[in-house]
Amino acid sequence: MHPFFEPLSERDAMLLITTLTVGGRDELKLLDYLPEHKRGAIQEKAQALLNVEREKRVNFMVNQLQEALRNKSNRGIERIDPSWLSYELQNESPRIVGSVLISLPSKTIKSVVRRLPPATRDAMPPKRQMAKIKPQILETVQQMFEARFFPMPNQGALKEFTFQDLIRFDRKELAILMRKAGLAELGQAFVSVGKMALIDLCRQLPTEQTEELILAVKKATIGDPLELKSAQRFLSRVATDFTTYDDFFHKAGLWRMAKSCLGLPEDFAMAFSQRLPREPGLLFRRMVKIAQSMEDMSKALILNFQDAVLAEIPELLARGKLDAKWADHPLRFHNPDRFQTPAEPNFTSKEDESDNPDENEA
Repeated sequence: MHPFFEPLSERDAMLLITTLTVGGRDELKLLDYLPEHKRGAIQEKAQALLNVEREKRVNFMVNQLQEALRNKSNRGIERIDPSWLSYELQNESPRIVGSVLISLPSKTIKSVVRRLPPATRDAMPPKRQMAKIKPQILETVQQMFEARFFPMPNQGALKEFTFQDLIRFDRKELAILMRKAGLAELGQAFVSVGKMALIDLCRQLPTEQTEELILAVKKATIGDPLELKSAQRFLSRVATDFTTYDDFFHKAGLWRMAKSCLGLPEDFAMAFSQRLPREPGLLFRRMVKIAQSMEDMSKALILNFQDAVLAEIPELLARGKLDAKWADHPLRFHNPDRFQTPAEPNFTSKEDESDNPDENEA
């Protein structure tokens, strides 16, 4: 969809366009029946459209409808982590598997196939046999399979880098960023629970992790009291079951991201979960539900969480942990006065896995 519709989900944007094109201005009162958390954003976009000269507005909306129809079967499954695809394909016949995979990038195909049961892999039909299947049949099978997933956001040209653009990161970059965000979350959590709890944990950690955690706690001592309270909940309500300390750090990062997604359309959180390996992705969805149940998660607090995650990017770029191409786009903060970006030429401000996850994963 056109950037004009951000932060609406594609579904809500299409609802707005359809209401205006079919019913016109008089039917906008129907938007009053939408859930409160959706109503305001859609009505705001409706008013912005009505402020556009009629002919331009109609042409714009018609073009958006036509684009949506052209892309109705493109749910972006090539951007979904292969572990989700292989899970859905594990009980399908080899011929169905071949029909789904034939249109995907070769790297994704390899990653999916190696996760499939050996019997399915061995029975996969060769490409020359798949080429004989009618295109209409292949398209139908692919659309039915794609419908099992949440649509991935269309990725147009990127100008400023917002929190929602994190979904563009590859799997390795997301793992690195979320581990860094997890350290920030743990830093705030241990400021809240006290020095002795931190000492007890540090005695059990390797030296490198101990140093990282202590630095994170020092940074967190100047944090918002409401943020510290929210982080403490990670220890009491979320981090109740972990197998290793790497797992502990990784879950802290998932929790920080889950809280940060609260102010966005639910479709974004579901799509973001599909960028992660399936098991962490499902855990992320559960964490989002836990965060949604917390009444003190104000809009201002959520925006601060989003900004705090973005604020980790310059340091990771400077350390060579992220692709250098992300430095070409200025970060857009909600509160630039609080989150000032270091003086680097390509960044400006406006209104786990370890650092080395499996490189062979798509």
